[in-house]
Amino acid sequence: MADDGKTEGKGDRFTPDEVIATQRNRQLFVLSGVIIVLAALVYLTTTFKDTESPLKDVPLVGGTLDDPAFAKEDVKQIELWVGAQGDRLAIARDGKQWRVPSRFNAPADESDVDALLLQVFAAKRLNRAGTETESQYVNYRLSDAQGVHLRLTDDKGGELLHVMVGRGETGARDFVRLMGDGTDPGIFELTGAGGDFNTLYSTLNLDADGAPQAKGWISTKGFQTMPFTAVAQSLAIKDGDSTLVFKRKQGADETEEAWELTEPHVVPADGAEVRAVIDALMNYNASDIAGRDTDATGFGFMESGREIALTYSDESNIRTVRLYFGRLNDDNEVAVWLKSEDKGEYIYWAGDFILSRLFRPKADFVKKQRVSPYPDGADIDNITILDDGALLELAREKQGSVVNWKLLQPWASPGSQIAVSGLLVALNTLQGYRTGGEADYDALGVSPGLATRVITLRYIPRGVPDDSDGQDETDPPDGQPPADTELAHETATLYFGKTRQGEVPMLRISGDKTDLYWLSETVLERLFRPAIDFAMPKAFKPVPEGWTLSEVRRVNDGKVGRMVHKPVAEDGGKRWMLGDGDDEMANQTEAAGLIRDLNALEGIGQATLDKQEYGLGEGLSARMIDLRLTRDESTQVVSLYFGKSKWDRVTLMIASEGAEQFYLVAPSSVDALFSRVLKDYNVKVRHILISWAGKNPRVTPMDPDRTKEQATALANELLERFRNGEEFTELQKTHNEDSADPTAVYDVDPRSQWVPEFKELSSRLEVGEADIVESDFGYHIITRIE
Repeated sequence: MADDGKTEGKGDRFTPDEVIATQRNRQLFVLSGVIIVLAALVYLTTTFKDTESPLKDVPLVGGTLDDPAFAKEDVKQIELWVGAQGDRLAIARDGKQWRVPSRFNAPADESDVDALLLQVFAAKRLNRAGTETESQYVNYRLSDAQGVHLRLTDDKGGELLHVMVGRGETGARDFVRLMGDGTDPGIFELTGAGGDFNTLYSTLNLDADGAPQAKGWISTKGFQTMPFTAVAQSLAIKDGDSTLVFKRKQGADETEEAWELTEPHVVPADGAEVRAVIDALMNYNASDIAGRDTDATGFGFMESGREIALTYSDESNIRTVRLYFGRLNDDNEVAVWLKSEDKGEYIYWAGDFILSRLFRPKADFVKKQRVSPYPDGADIDNITILDDGALLELAREKQGSVVNWKLLQPWASPGSQIAVSGLLVALNTLQGYRTGGEADYDALGVSPGLATRVITLRYIPRGVPDDSDGQDETDPPDGQPPADTELAHETATLYFGKTRQGEVPMLRISGDKTDLYWLSETVLERLFRPAIDFAMPKAFKPVPEGWTLSEVRRVNDGKVGRMVHKPVAEDGGKRWMLGDGDDEMANQTEAAGLIRDLNALEGIGQATLDKQEYGLGEGLSARMIDLRLTRDESTQVVSLYFGKSKWDRVTLMIASEGAEQFYLVAPSSVDALFSRVLKDYNVKVRHILISWAGKNPRVTPMDPDRTKEQATALANELLERFRNGEEFTELQKTHNEDSADPTAVYDVDPRSQWVPEFKELSSRLEVGEADIVESDFGYHIITRIE
């Protein structure tokens, strides 16, 4: 390129700083132009377009933040309902108090009403709706069907506020729809009432389905037995015909909780138990109001007969409150009517758990002590029990260091050591309490000659030599008569009277000492038991040693069953067969069980029993079993006749060759004998037949040279493979040597024609079980499928 002839001088050049400054000036010029353009656009927009109010909070109640449309005092009624047709719940102002007209005009909880109004007046909304799409209303529980209406009215019924209150999906914020003419459509989010525990929705006291519930607004603060600062002075508990009255001991410090029972008799009370009742009453709360006092007859107070009267002192005042307990509702609550000088207008529902704490036996409220019917360390050698005319006598037998008990009355037999030991434990652990003052023994039914329940204990006091073994050094010298052993014994007699209020009086007379105790009536079950419980049962085998049972004939209310034990296979193997044993096989499992039950029979031996009275013998017994026994060439029949019950035991007569023996047998043992099913089995089975060379010409083994030992090994192998999980039908396909269908299913019952061994095993297998049996055809691997 050619040179233009100009020469660049030093003065025409720019330094780096000058270049940077020039660039900055250009950038500032461009930025200024942009700002001017934007300002012009904003000016044009605000000038030529409609204006919109800035976003701001608007009070939910209307008006302004400083001057709301109405005040809390203007609200005279609050209404709540769901949907367009929902039942309306009203909470109305009655002077200075709020009430729920639909619930017996019961007082409303002031704190709940205040909480709702506080949230209403604190709530604000945005002036633009969050959504106006009706299909989205359900997401906020604000559809026409599910929204909860909140309506506030004044003293003339004029509407002050009407909104539908809902919640978002998270439940942490409130959303509303403004209702009424001229209100803005859409859903608005509230401010000032947000938060999980401080929302307008949460103050509506809705039930689990989101509907208003009157129960949630009712106040039960009027249900208070006595102030926590008060001091209880007396307590009366009435339960039907039973009445217990407790009074604080005079002069006792109030912190000691010293109480005494004054009715039905005077005795020191357990202060802790009385205090527990008072505490339960003080902390007892009602859950709802059930009705008014005018409805009292419908709550069953008279029928229950349960009443509490509590007298307490509060500062210088003495007050009494009464609680009547009626019927229960389906929510395990009991109707309670609480009455005092200033209470009793309403009947409440309260938890029924308190009933078991208040209404208890008298014995629970008194201090008990060990009764000690006889001195510690004494050796009892005779016990006589009279129970409403029935006499039981037990005597101790001592031979060296061994002590046994025997039953003397009502019959002589060995005694049950376990039963006698239980009786002695029951006597040693008796607990009761003594009563003060004189008692009318005749009225209580504890007088000697009048009491119908009496226990007499004959014992050797501790420290008195016992010569009952005949070897002690206390034996008299030779040539001298033995001492009168009765002088070494003492007796204690216990007279039990009439039960009252869950207790029984007991008069103990020992020597010249007489004491009256009150015991829980539950001790009677441990002390007075039938004589049969104290007898030692003995086993008797209807089939004596050396004899073989060959036939059983069983008669049960006219139904006769017979089975015989006879050979049914070529090898001489015997099976129990029905009838004459020609064709039907008995259920072998049940038959074996019947034999076991017969040999396990045991009972209490009786000298004799009236056969006519108890229905014992041929033509008298509804249930009987005949056993035919054989030994060598001899035969005998043993007959078991079961008759009517005595002392909760079944009477039994065993007759054999003219001799008769009588027993009392447990009913369960007899029922087991006659519940055995000997015939009725019908099962479905599969089998695999494994045979060997020369076993049976009708069976061709898959291996013609197989020996019995090899067949045994193969059968055991196939059984093990099935038990380890292989399919039985697959094993049948490859190994069954039955000439019929190898996977066939066979029906087996007492009348089927299968070989006896096959029938016997099939009858005793459980479903899914398998086992092996040998017959004339070989080994059968059988599994039961039904």
